[in-house]
Amino acid sequence: MADGRQRHVHLSHSHRGVNPERGLVRPAHPAWLGAIGGAVAGAAALLALVGGAQVEARLLTGGARGWAVPLNAVGATVVRWLQIGQSQAFDGLYADATTLGAVLVVAGSALFGGCVGALLGRAPDEPRRAWALAAAVGAWALVRWAVAPALDPVLLREVDGRVLFASWLAWGLVAGAWLEAMHVPPAWRWGDGAG
Repeated sequence: MADGRQRHVHLSHSHRGVNPERGLVRPAHPAWLGAIGGAVAGAAALLALVGGAQVEARLLTGGARGWAVPLNAVGATVVRWLQIGQSQAFDGLYADATTLGAVLVVAGSALFGGCVGALLGRAPDEPRRAWALAAAVGAWALVRWAVAPALDPVLLREVDGRVLFASWLAWGLVAGAWLEAMHVPPAWRWGDGAG
């Protein structure tokens, strides 16, 4: 009976993700950590996009535009009627385009962060911050020269390229810091045989 209880305790510990021999908690899958970090980084990129568009409008054109312009420009990927609108139409606040713009930025960032996290999870000694920044620059180039011209050309018309680049850099910095903070060194990993 004692053997059965020990086995039961052992199974209950492993079920909860605790390594009973070493007392370590099993880390979350790198893709999930990357998706969470990507969503957090997406919120930072969203702030950089909105704030950068405001600064750019004041410095270059001397006037202010609505804070929802970049959100509407991203939302125009799905809300097609806005793509035929004049620039003044992007200043408004719309239930569909503004909301979808914010959702697309954060959800796309979470998806991209999950991919980056999964790739970096297979390379335990790689510098996460540098790779996240490199991935952000690559994604910016992909959006700038392939995705936006094909699916959302008004994004390039309404949002300055430097603002778009700065928002991707903000994503890379935050995602890289998150992935670095969530990194579990190989010696601490579950089931690595050390003990």
